[in-house]
Amino acid sequence: MSVESESVPIPRYAIYYAPRPEEGLAAAASQWLGRNADTGQMRALKPTPVFGVERLTEITAEPRLYGFHGTLKAPTLQRVHTPGDRNLGEGATPLMRAARNGDVAAMRLLLDRGADPKLEQKSKVTALMLASGLGRNLSAFADEYASEAQMLEAVKLLLDQHVDVNAVNDGGQTALHFAALSMDSVVELLAKSGAKLDIADRQGRTPMDMANGRGGPGRAGQAAAPRRSTIELLRKLGAPERTPER
Repeated sequence: MSVESESVPIPRYAIYYAPRPEEGLAAAASQWLGRNADTGQMRALKPTPVFGVERLTEITAEPRLYGFHGTLKAPTLQRVHTPGDRNLGEGATPLMRAARNGDVAAMRLLLDRGADPKLEQKSKVTALMLASGLGRNLSAFADEYASEAQMLEAVKLLLDQHVDVNAVNDGGQTALHFAALSMDSVVELLAKSGAKLDIADRQGRTPMDMANGRGGPGRAGQAAAPRRSTIELLRKLGAPERTPER
């Protein structure tokens, strides 16, 4: 298979697994997706204890086109227009990706199917940090997918799973550090849920420092601007004005 990029064909290869047509798994998958991928015959969807026909039709729309299969080796994608999301690094999970975008419906589905909300990336980044604003409002290419209200619901859902609200990444930053850069409602919820207000990262910055724009990142690599509403909120919550001595 090849794709066009700036008029230059780029070969891409992938390895997939699909059950043989005569296997029971193939028959079950065709029934669940509503289409036999080998013959192209459509099948009526049947409601399940979890999903009705309308919801099943919605969530199987794309896989119905390709049929039931497993990806053994995914194709290498060439990023032409954007650098991707560097906050979803090695060890990132589907739950983390959903949390990053405030997709609470997907998060609930993943959690119901056994996703572990306490897993960390290699960089120690957690789903809670992503839901709390890690990387939010920094892109030069597009606005955020989710509203602050949606991100707040994602944070609530993770806190209900008893995740560590004071976990730190390899930069020494907590979820509150990231919330202080973008979302006051999340700052307040984290603080009420036990987030420490005086934790300093490896550069000596507390959440108050982040809210003041001291060394925090801004959009498209620009310096972060102070967030007056967040500064006042942190003061109200009892955050120290100055970085504690290290």
